[in-house]
Amino acid sequence: MPPKITILVENCAGQATLLLGEHGFSALVETDGYRLLFDTGLGNAILHNVEALGINLSGINAVALSHGHYDHTGGLPQVLPKTGRVPVYLGAGAFAPKYALVPGGEERWIGMPEPQTKLEEKGADFRILEKPIEIHPEIILTGPIPRITDFESVEPMLMVEKEGEKVPDSIPEDQAVILRGENGITVLTGCAHAGIVNTLKYVQKITGANKIHSLIGGTHLLFAFEERMEKTVVALREMGVVVLAPSHCTGFRATAELHRRAGDLMMPGNSGSVFQL
Repeated sequence: MPPKITILVENCAGQATLLLGEHGFSALVETDGYRLLFDTGLGNAILHNVEALGINLSGINAVALSHGHYDHTGGLPQVLPKTGRVPVYLGAGAFAPKYALVPGGEERWIGMPEPQTKLEEKGADFRILEKPIEIHPEIILTGPIPRITDFESVEPMLMVEKEGEKVPDSIPEDQAVILRGENGITVLTGCAHAGIVNTLKYVQKITGANKIHSLIGGTHLLFAFEERMEKTVVALREMGVVVLAPSHCTGFRATAELHRRAGDLMMPGNSGSVFQL
C-alpha cells in the first residue's frame, strides 16, 4: 500500500465537522502495516479527533517529534497510555526549557509538557537522533537539519534557558519526515523552524533525489518578508513540488502569499485531510 498521511491535528478542522482544530500539529503516517505518529498537537484535540476518525492508537509502531515546543508535544501524555511502550524519536535539545517573548517583555513557557522521566514512566522510549535514520523502507527521519541558506532564520522571540540564562533558541532538534511513495518524495514537516528550503535541500542530500513531489505541514513563514517568500517559492518550483499543503504555523498572510505565487500547487492541510502518496 502506498504511504498515506492523515492530519490528525491542525489549527483548523476540515469539512469533517466532528473534528476539532487547535494551535498545534499532528499527523499519522501509514504504509505496509507500519504506523508512525508525527507530533501530537497541543493536547486538547488529538484523542477526540482520532476517535472521530476511527483510528486506534494502540497499533502505533513509533512516534517522532519534530521539535520540543508544546504545540507539537503537548498531546504526548494523552497518547502514551493508548500506544503502550513505544519508541519516540526526537533531536537533542527538545527537553531544554523553552520560552517565547510576548509583547511587554514577558516570557511564556512553550516547552515539553512533562519532564522526560515522567513521560518515560508513561511508556516513552526516547531515541535521540543525531543523523538521519530509516525506520521503515519508505520512511526516513531527517534528524537535525543543517542551516545553509542565508535568508531563513529562527524568530528572535523564541528563547531557551541555558545555565540559568535565556538566550535565542536556534531549535537545533528540528526534524522532518521523508516518505517514498509512488509519486516520488514527500516531506512532512512539523514547523520547519530550520527553514523550508534548508529542509528540502537536506532531503535531497539524504535521498539523492532532485525532485520533491509533495510538501505537507508547517512552514513557519509567519513572519517571512518579501525576499524569503520569493526565494522559498523559487526553490519550490526548482525542486518540482507538485503538492503544497502548508499548515499550522504558516500564518494567514503567508498562506495567502503562497496562494498568490503558487496557488496551482496548493491543497488544504487541515484536521482530517488525507494524502495518498
